[in-house]
Amino acid sequence: MTKRIDVYISTLKRLTRTETDTALASALGVAKQTISSWRRRETVPWRLQYELIDKYGPEAAFNNEINYVATQREKQVILHVFLALYDIHKDRFDPSKDPRRYNDWAQAFLNFEYQLERLIREAGFVGEENGLFDRVAIADAILKKIESGELEDATHSFDVFLHDSEGPQ
Repeated sequence: MTKRIDVYISTLKRLTRTETDTALASALGVAKQTISSWRRRETVPWRLQYELIDKYGPEAAFNNEINYVATQREKQVILHVFLALYDIHKDRFDPSKDPRRYNDWAQAFLNFEYQLERLIREAGFVGEENGLFDRVAIADAILKKIESGELEDATHSFDVFLHDSEGPQ
């Protein structure tokens, strides 16, 4: 049976696009012996995990607790962006006038969630150090870029949703 630490190190190699422990250590800015120490102790320092999730997202956490916290922070930004988009466009597709619109918005959210997750990670997701302020700032920055068309994939996805929603119900 594969040890959890080995699965974690393999995940880090995938995230850093490296293949060996030496290359991983170099990518993370630690000594190769550090990777060996993780294997021997079957643990990774919490401080380093927080640094890694800031750079690579929740997947880079070894401890479930850290992964959960990071995932919740990421979801908070995703919801912030999506709810702001909803507020901007809800008059065009108001679910209170046609309850089927709730399903349209839910589908748009599910289609859009992965792209927002990627954008958050590309923005250099913030850790707990700067807290809520940074999450709001990142959400607002992503929202502005979507609305201005700077984030082509996300803007395109949302435009497709808006276009499809304008059709007959």
